[in-house]
Amino acid sequence: MGKFKIFIIEDDTWYAEILEYNLALNPEYEIEKFATGREAIKNLYKNPSVITLDYGLEDMNGAEVLNKIKELYPDLPVVIISSQEDVGVALNLLKKGAYDYIIKNEETKDRLWKTMINIRNHQELKDEHEELKKEVKNKYKAQTSIIGESPAMKHVFQM
Repeated sequence: MGKFKIFIIEDDTWYAEILEYNLALNPEYEIEKFATGREAIKNLYKNPSVITLDYGLEDMNGAEVLNKIKELYPDLPVVIISSQEDVGVALNLLKKGAYDYIIKNEETKDRLWKTMINIRNHQELKDEHEELKKEVKNKYKAQTSIIGESPAMKHVFQM
């Protein structure tokens, strides 16, 4: 699958370093950190595989950043990592398309690792599914599977 690009959007420099350190233990992960939501949004053209997003940023809140990301890249997985423990906030973000919501505590590292594995597995299955669809479509084209030159068959092929 190659490099798996992760954007970390976290305004707490120390916490961003911890996340980067833990994720960088996997050599296939390429990590880029951003301190603001606006800075990260400007860099979405770099096509990250996944984004970790702090809910409490200084320039924008997590819901605003999530909305903008989903508007531009609806299928891009966004994992919220926050000290915000309000269940209503978490549910709202999940309804808006967040892949997961992880509370900052002693279990964050393990949860984040499992979430990244799940995202990669899901992406691999999705890629495999697309490849199989292409193969089936190419193998079973009506023009190559059905033999016939009559005007009626030519009409069927056009349809």
